[in-house]
Amino acid sequence: MKKLMPLLMVGILVFSGFGISAFTVDTNIKNIYIEKNCENNNFKNRDEMDQYQLEMDGFGYIGQEPTRPYNYYIVAQKFTPTRNVITRVELLIKKDVTTTHNLTVTIKEYKTGPSLTSISKSPDLIPSESFSWIEFDFDDINVTPGNFYYIICSTVDVPDNRYAWGAKLGDLYPNGSIYWSEDGETWFYDTDLDTAFKTHGIENNPPELPVIDGPTTGTYGNAYYWNYSSIDPDGDDVYLYICWGGTCVGQWYGPYASGEVVTKGYTYQYQGTFSVICKPKDIYGAEGPLAELIVTMPREKEINTPLLNFLQNFPTLYSILKNMLL
Repeated sequence: MKKLMPLLMVGILVFSGFGISAFTVDTNIKNIYIEKNCENNNFKNRDEMDQYQLEMDGFGYIGQEPTRPYNYYIVAQKFTPTRNVITRVELLIKKDVTTTHNLTVTIKEYKTGPSLTSISKSPDLIPSESFSWIEFDFDDINVTPGNFYYIICSTVDVPDNRYAWGAKLGDLYPNGSIYWSEDGETWFYDTDLDTAFKTHGIENNPPELPVIDGPTTGTYGNAYYWNYSSIDPDGDDVYLYICWGGTCVGQWYGPYASGEVVTKGYTYQYQGTFSVICKPKDIYGAEGPLAELIVTMPREKEINTPLLNFLQNFPTLYSILKNMLL
């Protein structure tokens, strides 16, 4: 397995494995939060930093290496979330003064697998004079706590186009490590090196079991109405999947406020026993349990006796008897 070979030279760390030049670490690190898009991050007001490695004593190039332009690098950091939603990441990066193309940050569960989410940032929004914490606020994604995921950074493979990602020797982050690739297919790693990164997320809870309130029996051909509601423990708005059984095709309704009572009606076209079901889902995709209400629609009893048939043949007599009984 190809490995990074870090060299410590007069207090300046030189990573010879994937194109990192000697440099003096800039301690004047900035925090830059630009291009925030609240539509991407629905949890902006309640997300928290989850995984992180904050130190650096070197850096790795993303893109073409300046002294060896035939070397092109895609860099990834493996991490292990403890929250079930990732909202955004921050990376300690800078650009070269010659950089002309966007930096793309992608989150994947497998390095060569499909993207879970991705966002690109213009070089105009990333400084060249010093390393800065740059925020990448992508669409929120659901993940499985305890599983491995990857922050993958890439840019266009053209001359003089590169970024630098701060890194630290010494395996300070035990839940992952650094990876790099020249083509996105074949990857190499070093377990003793990690990039400087932060992930932010929340623990999103699904809505509770819905309440279905309404008739449990009736006559087919008549319209009936039921009330539906579900409480979300986080106070999130919810969608309700409702189906009345039989030939009904269920669908999602909403979103509605947590606990809001929603009334929907349906007309059964034939007799039988049916399952009215309701399943909640919050606006971030977390689905709650399915509720069910059994409804019977027997056929309306018809009066059909020989006496009634006889009387109906004599309308006048039938009318007199009918009025006497009223």
